[in-house]
Amino acid sequence: MLCSNSENTIAQLLVDFWEALLVVCSQEEILQELLLRVTSQYLWRISKQQLPETKPLKTTEDLINSCNHFGLIFPWVTFIMSVESPSDKDYCEDTSKLQSLLCSQSINIASALPVLEPLTAAGNVGLTIHVLCHTRLGKYEEAIDQLLKRCPDAAVLYAQHELKDDNRVSYF
Repeated sequence: MLCSNSENTIAQLLVDFWEALLVVCSQEEILQELLLRVTSQYLWRISKQQLPETKPLKTTEDLINSCNHFGLIFPWVTFIMSVESPSDKDYCEDTSKLQSLLCSQSINIASALPVLEPLTAAGNVGLTIHVLCHTRLGKYEEAIDQLLKRCPDAAVLYAQHELKDDNRVSYF
């Protein structure tokens, strides 16, 4: 079943296929296209609060262990998500897959920003996405400012994890 009941959703089987292709893909152009496709789908389901029609074949942990395009989720991201609102919990798998993609170095953040923009203002999920994007772009000061405004307790964890060497001096 590659067709979905709703015109805007993409069947989970197709997302599973894209995730499987990420494991074996070596061509950069195709890789970036696949990364944008799965990112768009995770984002769409999170923002529309739409669960997949079937259970995904791989969990975030499975993808992290089998595909280097999914990175370990940073401690400060986990901390922010631990204080999330209960309504976000239903979309935890898509959220963690999206965060895992952004914690890796594979996805071209500049290309993904237009896709990610709608989520950057939404709760703690949006905060983590916003800060991850700023961090990947080297905009540490903007990332810290966002954390200090919205989740100050995470700022220390962020600084310990992200600000090393030259960047640390400007904050401490």
